[in-house]
Amino acid sequence: MQGFLQMLAMSHAIEMINNSSLIPGIKLGYEIYDTCSEVTMALSATMRLLSAFNSSEDNLKFKCNYTTYTPKVKAIVGDSYSEVSIAVARLLNAQFIPLLLQSLNTVNFTFDGRNIHFDSRGDANTGYDVLMWMEDNDGRIDISTVAKYDSQKDSFVFKNTDKENEFKRLKCKPGQMKKTSASLHTCCYECVACPENHHTNKSDMGYCLRCNNKTQWSPVNSSVCYYKEIKFLRWNDGFAIILLIVSFLGKGLIIAIALLFTKKFNTPVVKASGGILCYIILLSIFFSFVSAVFFIGKPEDFKCKVRQTLFGISFTVVVACILLKSVLICAAWLVFWPPHMKENFSLPQTIILECDEGSTVAFTVMVVYIAILAFLCFIFAFKGRKLPENYNEAKFITFGMLIYSIAWITFIPIYATTFDIYLPAVEMIVILISSYGILTCTFFPKCYIILYKQDANTKTAFIKMIYKYSSKSASNLTVSQASSSSDALKFSSSDVNVSSTLSCISNTFSFHERLVATDISPSHTRLPTRKRLSSI
Repeated sequence: MQGFLQMLAMSHAIEMINNSSLIPGIKLGYEIYDTCSEVTMALSATMRLLSAFNSSEDNLKFKCNYTTYTPKVKAIVGDSYSEVSIAVARLLNAQFIPLLLQSLNTVNFTFDGRNIHFDSRGDANTGYDVLMWMEDNDGRIDISTVAKYDSQKDSFVFKNTDKENEFKRLKCKPGQMKKTSASLHTCCYECVACPENHHTNKSDMGYCLRCNNKTQWSPVNSSVCYYKEIKFLRWNDGFAIILLIVSFLGKGLIIAIALLFTKKFNTPVVKASGGILCYIILLSIFFSFVSAVFFIGKPEDFKCKVRQTLFGISFTVVVACILLKSVLICAAWLVFWPPHMKENFSLPQTIILECDEGSTVAFTVMVVYIAILAFLCFIFAFKGRKLPENYNEAKFITFGMLIYSIAWITFIPIYATTFDIYLPAVEMIVILISSYGILTCTFFPKCYIILYKQDANTKTAFIKMIYKYSSKSASNLTVSQASSSSDALKFSSSDVNVSSTLSCISNTFSFHERLVATDISPSHTRLPTRKRLSSI
């Protein structure tokens, strides 16, 4: 009703102006729109008012330059609500059309002994009364003043303190946003905390700003976005320091063993171990320890490529002296699916730097190929278990391959279920265990003989050991032939009794005892010619 009365007053005022001599030769027109106290409806009506002069289209056309544009209206009277008028004024500023409400800023008069003026929002300095409308049972409306609003202090003064929390003006703080409440009045809202990974950096914002999910995060009810912490296995990490110490100890052991073998290079133990081949194996184990170091520190493309290929080639040299297949596997891996550094954004507050192995198939082929070589080493070591003790390394190779197999079999489920900065440390531990297993099982027994059993590290001791092994083999062969002869006699003649058979076997064993007791060289026993085991 109040809006209808204001409309009638305005139309009457314009008619009176047109009928008077205030502006001779000029007549005023008007268009009146009902905004329904809605900003969107007010802006829609404003767009129609801004249509071009003498144009049949009731809409504002888009132009890059509005300096020569002439709208059909010269001035607009704002809404009675400052919220609507402010939104309309911002749109009119682009067209240089004055909003008559803004002229209230210059109005200053005295009423009832008080100086009355208006602020930039069109609000008077007198403040406002907050009224409550209540309908009784008879249908009559009772209006009562529950509070006064002081526009200068931007606060409410309540007559009834019980109603203060219900009617006080609500301001949304940074980290919150306005949410329209489920009521008939869209001007009413409530403050809602921004969800995770969203923020507001100003008060009374109607929406939350989204953080960059890749590099930023924010908790609930946050006013800022925080950059994600970049994590990887750093050099100063306690666990990394322990692994580095273990790696450097392994390198020190290799250097010590290499110096010991160099000093005792002409001894039978070193020659029986392969001579120059020992240095190749030691160097390969050394590079295997070096490859473990590349698992620590900030991942880079170079480190991601080096750490896997260096371990794959070096440990293949340890297991087998044929490098061709391993080199081809690693070369194809580096050419077609090279490992590289990548950023893992799966955690909400952290960016994990890690190495992407490029191709899981290539990495698996490398590990499986080494496992096949290790299995072949185990088979050949088992076949050579009957060699002389000084040449028999079957049990040590068996233990070394067993340690390697257990380490890598355990590695697979742990690597598949681990997700953190310590994922590279898992493979680093397996590499160190494998390297230590081969180093200790292959070289520690030889170092023990060189250092603490020097009487066994002589040419005479080796010849004696070979002679005992040959004599034992000859004795076993003689017993086997005699047993075969006695079995043939027993089954060929049915007239021979049990006593004669026992006598034959007794004579055979007597012959064997005499053969062992006499100091006869193996050549006089008419055994097959044996090949030399080693040149000492």
